[in-house]
Order: sequence, then structure tokens, then C-alpha cells
Amino acid sequence: MFTRIGRMILLVKDYEEALSFYVGKLGFQKIFDQTVSDELRYVHVALPGQEDVGLWMLKAGTGEKSLVGRQAGDEPLFVLYTDDCQKTYETLRQCEVEFLYEPEDSEGDVHVHFKDVYGNQIVIVELKP
Repeated sequence: MFTRIGRMILLVKDYEEALSFYVGKLGFQKIFDQTVSDELRYVHVALPGQEDVGLWMLKAGTGEKSLVGRQAGDEPLFVLYTDDCQKTYETLRQCEVEFLYEPEDSEGDVHVHFKDVYGNQIVIVELKP
């Protein structure tokens, strides 16, 4: 039926602020940026090598502004996988990324939660072999 997932919508207050965080701090790359009108701009970011999966940033309209940073309520918005959770944690801490706690080692993984520029929770996971 389906062959893959594409983009997830990320509501933002400001495109440049969001790009600074996701590209500048997290290492995403901007893969598409088109301004259609004064009120409409399409900005897509993805992890290098995974351009078919990513985030479609949309500036929140008047009625959506309260959803910025709360799209998933109190739950994580998405998960990012890494080969070394501790190293990723240390690198992002140096970039002043706000973490909710230190990396936790569990039976099947090492994980940690952090907040993006708007307060959305994101999980970093290192799966154990």
C-alpha cells in the first residue's frame, strides 16, 4: 500500500529561527526553500542522505500560533537515531541545546530527550546491538 513516509509538518514562528536550530545546531540540511507569496513559504529540511524523509516547516497562522512547540502535547514530536548517544548529547550541549535529563541506559537502548527552539520534545536513541 504505502512505500515510505515523506514529510512531517513542523509549525514554526519564524523560518530563520527554526533553520538556525535545525540546520545550525542539529545538522539537518535545507533541501527545498520556495517563497510563494508574502504569507506562504515552503521550507523542507532533512538529515543528510535522507532527503526523502524530513520536516516541512510552515509558519503558524494566527489560529495556529498556540500549537507551536506543542504539536504533540507533552509527548515527543519525533525520534532521531544515532550511533553514539553520549557523544551526540555532549556535542549538542556545547551548542546550548536544552536537555530534559542526562542520557539513560536501558535494556535495549541509550536515550535522552531535548527541546527544540520552540519547546517540542525530541528523543535521541542509540539502539543496542
